[in-house]
This record gives sequence, structure tokens and C-alpha cells, in this order.
Amino acid sequence: MLIAVIERHPGWGYTSEIKEDNQKAKIVLTVVQNTLTHARSSIKGVLGRSFGDPDPNEPENDRLRVGCADIVQLTRDSIRTLDTNRLVVNKTRANLAMCTRFAFLRQEYRKPENEKDFWKGVDNELAALRNKYKADPKSLNKYFTDVLTKDVKIYGDSPDSGEVVATEKHDQQREVEAFAERTESQLTNLGNEDGEDD
Repeated sequence: MLIAVIERHPGWGYTSEIKEDNQKAKIVLTVVQNTLTHARSSIKGVLGRSFGDPDPNEPENDRLRVGCADIVQLTRDSIRTLDTNRLVVNKTRANLAMCTRFAFLRQEYRKPENEKDFWKGVDNELAALRNKYKADPKSLNKYFTDVLTKDVKIYGDSPDSGEVVATEKHDQQREVEAFAERTESQLTNLGNEDGEDD
């Protein structure tokens, strides 16, 4: 997917000359794969450090945690680790959709069945959700809203929540999401077409 995004922006360096040279294209693919592998590992580390400890003064189920990262902090920490891996541009800021995604990842991290292969567990859960709600996008949206609501209940709300809700996505973020969702109409409507640099 990332190669497809890069191909849309030859000004970033992945020109048709490089794409048509199998050896050079293979080097680019290897660098992208290694970068993504390192980024996934970094994000998993951020998730693992975000939990804090159970509050001993709260009931056992869904009790608040202390010393944990609220969802906005978790999202910002994850953006920073991606920036360290050169996978985000410095315009990237936490927004509601990103916070929801990281709340989902934190939920999946806690599942014992995902201990052995976390990212495979995430992929499997996403595939199951897409299958379950394929004819009912409103219910899928409600599912993710509930995940975020539960995360805020357990790990606390952020004083920056209002700022996050109001944050607009920048063009590269919308472009990557459009590729991930495979919605060609969204790609066509983006402002960064014809390989413009940004």
C-alpha cells in the first residue's frame, strides 16, 4: 500500500526509472518493509507502556488505571514514534479517527490470544468486523465509538480532547486512508494529484 502512495508522488524520489529497474525497485521495497516492521514494533512498545496500573480503589471490572496514557497521549506518542521512523510528516496531529484506531489497538493488545502474534490478531479482528458489519456501516461505526468510549472510561479523558475532535486531516493522511479503504473516488478527489510535492 505504501508503495502505491509513493508512486503517486514521483517528486518523493520513486520515479518511473527506479520503478522499472528491478534491482532499484527491490531495494526500495526492502527499505519500506524494514521501516514498516520497525514502526510496528515501536507502536507495540508504545501500546505496552500505555497501560499504567489498576486503581486499587476501583471495582475489579473496567476499573480506572493510574499512571497510564490517556487516548490522546497514546496517539501523540505513537505519532512521535512514527515520526522517528520517518513514516509521518510533521503536519500529522492526533484527530478523533486516529484516537479511535489507537483505542482499538490498545483493546486488542490486552487480549491474551494476541500475545503470540499481535499484528496478526489485529488483522484477524478487523477482518471479522468487516465481515460482520459489511452490510451495516452504522453498527460498525457504533462499535468503534464504543471502543473509544470504553478506553476513555478506563484510561481517563484528556484535557486536549476538544482540540483533537476539531483537528482536520491533512492531504497525505487522507490519501493513505483512502488507499487503506480502497476507495478510488476518495483518491480522485484529493488535492495532491499528478505527483505534486508537499
